[in-house]
Amino acid sequence: YITLFRRDVFRVNWTNIILKNKFYRGLKPRIKDKLIKEDRYTLSLNKYINKAIIINNYIFKRIMEDKGIYYNP
Repeated sequence: YITLFRRDVFRVNWTNIILKNKFYRGLKPRIKDKLIKEDRYTLSLNKYINKAIIINNYIFKRIMEDKGIYYNP
């Protein structure tokens, strides 16, 4: 999702606030639950996306651990 979003950002002429709101709406609920704690209005779009990536990686790692698979990139 993030790769496609970043690609499409260059096709529109929207403000960062609108882009962050659109980005947030497309995220999985688990990521939204964690990301909601961040202030969407003070972070740059790139920092906001990077936070979502960190959260997604953490969730993936926890899911794998629950399955007995220990993933350490």
